[in-house]
Amino acid sequence: TAQLLVASVVKSTDGGTTWLVLSTDWYSITIDGSVATFFADDLDAGVTNSVRVLTTNAVGTSPVSNVMTFTAITVPGAPTGLAPSLTGPTQVTLTWVAPNETGGSAITDYVVEYSNDSGSTWTTFADGTSTTLTAIVTGLGKGTSYTFRVSAVNAAGTGTASSTVQLA
Repeated sequence: TAQLLVASVVKSTDGGTTWLVLSTDWYSITIDGSVATFFADDLDAGVTNSVRVLTTNAVGTSPVSNVMTFTAITVPGAPTGLAPSLTGPTQVTLTWVAPNETGGSAITDYVVEYSNDSGSTWTTFADGTSTTLTAIVTGLGKGTSYTFRVSAVNAAGTGTASSTVQLA
């Protein structure tokens, strides 16, 4: 068996009409026996990506592999329009707008965080899993200034936090 020297990956986002060779900085392939695992940084989230692989070793270059088609995902963008309103002596109602960019995967939750030291440390409010664009944060201290932020979650993970808002 010849030793693998080079693997090349080409991608298409237009159904295979045009193909782009990916830079080796953008992907890695791990080969264990006859199974290869592919990790890439330069795939377009939310669109159909087609990938083909070919290898070169001391014997020569392989035929191009079958086309593998998939939709890549990434974490969602930041929610916008975060607005707090005091709805009780120890509770705040937060509302926000869903991020424009879902990362190619449905949003499955929002993480609500608050800080009582101007954002040096954050506490996650335990509100369960919800895709609702509002949360009632309870158990806050009277007379304490709080900073709030919200992050969207999808199958790829937790996205960037919203801009922060303060409520004194």
